[in-house]
Amino acid sequence: MKRFFTSIMIGLMAVTAAMAQLRASATSDRHYAMPIYSDEVIDEAPAGKVVSNCQRSGYSYYYSGGGVNGGYNDGFLGEYVIGDDGYIYIKEACASLKAGTYLKLEKIDEENYVCKTAQLIWVYDSGTSVYTYFATRLVLYKYSDTSYGYVMETDADGKEIGDVYFTFKDGVLQQKDQSTIDMNGQILPHEMIGFTNATGGWIGYGDGCITIKSPDNVPNVLPEGAEIKEGGFTYNTMSGITGKNVRQGMATKYAESGNDFYFLNPVDNTTWIKGQIDRTANTVTFDPQYIGVNENISCHQWFAPTTYSVWRDVWDEEDDTGTWVRDYKKKDQYICKYENGSVVSDEANQQTMVISLSADEIQTSGAYSDFSVRPFVHKLSKPAKPTILRFDPLEETFFYAEIVFAMPPTDENDNYIPGEELYYRMYLNSNEPFVFSTSDFGRIPETTTDISYLYDDDYEFDMNGSFHNIYFYEGGVKYFGIQTVHKLNGQEMASDIAWWGDVPSSISGVIANDNATTTKMVENGRVVIMKNGVKYNVNGQTLK
Repeated sequence: MKRFFTSIMIGLMAVTAAMAQLRASATSDRHYAMPIYSDEVIDEAPAGKVVSNCQRSGYSYYYSGGGVNGGYNDGFLGEYVIGDDGYIYIKEACASLKAGTYLKLEKIDEENYVCKTAQLIWVYDSGTSVYTYFATRLVLYKYSDTSYGYVMETDADGKEIGDVYFTFKDGVLQQKDQSTIDMNGQILPHEMIGFTNATGGWIGYGDGCITIKSPDNVPNVLPEGAEIKEGGFTYNTMSGITGKNVRQGMATKYAESGNDFYFLNPVDNTTWIKGQIDRTANTVTFDPQYIGVNENISCHQWFAPTTYSVWRDVWDEEDDTGTWVRDYKKKDQYICKYENGSVVSDEANQQTMVISLSADEIQTSGAYSDFSVRPFVHKLSKPAKPTILRFDPLEETFFYAEIVFAMPPTDENDNYIPGEELYYRMYLNSNEPFVFSTSDFGRIPETTTDISYLYDDDYEFDMNGSFHNIYFYEGGVKYFGIQTVHKLNGQEMASDIAWWGDVPSSISGVIANDNATTTKMVENGRVVIMKNGVKYNVNGQTLK
C-alpha cells in the first residue's frame, strides 16, 4: 500500500514554511529523532467491515491564515474499518485535513485498542521535493501564561510515550484520554494525535478527545408515494452595511404527506427538513431535528430553530466604522403560517432556521431568517423593488464610484423568480436607462442597458446572491436609480425604480442621456477621466 500521493489540501508549501517558523520559537528545544512505528501510508481501505457516516466528535486543529485554528465539534463525519486482520482503522487521523489515509489501532482485548505512533500518514510530492508527515501522539505543553504548544511526551527515562489508547464498546470508538486543560479560558485537549514532520515538530493539524459513533437519529425520508413539487424558497439575510433585511431566494422542492410537510435543506439540496401541519390553526411547526450528512463538507447537520437579534460591531469609534452582525439564540420551535399550500414566516417574529454542524451548539453552515416556501409558478411577474445600500465615491483609484444595492430574486408578492430571468438597469442623472458600453466596461460581452442578475466579472460588476456592486467612471453624479427587470418568453416587466441622491421633484420628462465614450488616462501623475470632452478627477470634480 505504500505509495506517494497528492493531498487535496492547497498551498501546503506555504503552510509548512510558516508553521516551521512558528515552531522554531516554541518547540526548537523539543525536536526528537522520532521513533517510527510505521513508515507505510495506508491509503486504501483495508479488508473488513466498513462503518461509515458515523458522528465524529472531538477537538480538531487546522492551519489557516498564517496561524493555528481549532475548536470542538460534535458533527464531523466519521468512518472506520473493523479489519479482517483484527485491527481497527480510522479514516482520517485529523477531521480537518482530508488526506484519504487510515490510522491503525491494535487490539489489546475485546474493549481496548492502542494506536502506536508515529505512523506515516501523509506524503506530499510537490514535484521537486517529497515531504513526509506522521500521526504522532502529542500533549499540551505550557511555555508561559500566554504561550503553549503540542509536543511529544517522554517518561522519566527520557523515552517517548507514543501510545494513544482507545475503547471500543457498543459501537462507540473513543479515545481514552478525554481530559482537557483550561488555557486562559480556552478548553483544550490534553492529548491529541497530531501531524508532525520527521523530527516531531507539529505542523498545526491534529485531533483530540475523539469519539466516533453512529448518529443518535436517522435523517428524514419522504414517505412512499409522496408527490414532490417544484417550489420557491425565499428568506431574509442581513446587509452588513445597513443592518436591514434583504430578501434572497432559490428554487426548492417540497412535498406533503398527510399532516407532514417536507422541503429540501437549502444548504445541500439533498436532505429533507420536516414540519407538522396544523390545519385547524393554519400553522406549520418545525422542531429541532437531525437532517443528515453533507458530503461536500464532511459533516452532519441539524435543524436549529432560533431567534435573531441585530447589533453593530464598531471597529473604530473615532471614525465610526463598523458592520452590522446578527446573533442567534436557540428556541424550542420554528412556527410558520400555512396559507393555501404555502409555508410563510412572519418577519415580526424574527425567526431563523439555522443549519448547524452541531447537535447542541449553534455552529452555522447556513442561516435563513423569516423563510417561506411557496409553489413555483413559472410566469412573468413584476419584480420586487431593489434597495440601494451605498453610494461610495472612491479616491485614488481608477474607479470613480461604487454602487452597492440589493436585488431580491422575487416578485412583489415574494414569489421566487429564477436569477437567469432577471436583469437590472441603472439610471444616471436621467430617467433614461444608462448604457453600459464595451468601451467603458471592458469585460461585458456587449453594449447594453440591461445587466444580468447572474453577471459577475469580479472587476466592474460583483454579484453575491442578491447583493450587487457596480464600479463606474461617470463624473458629476447628482442622482441615480436602479431597476429590476423580469424577462420571459420575449416579454418583460420592470420593478419600480429605487432612487438615490438629489432626485428632481419630477423626472417624468425626457432628460438627455450622454452616452459618449469615457476614457481614462494619467496626466502629471494623477488619474484623469475624460467624458464628452470634459476632464474630471477621480472625485468627479471638473479639471481645467
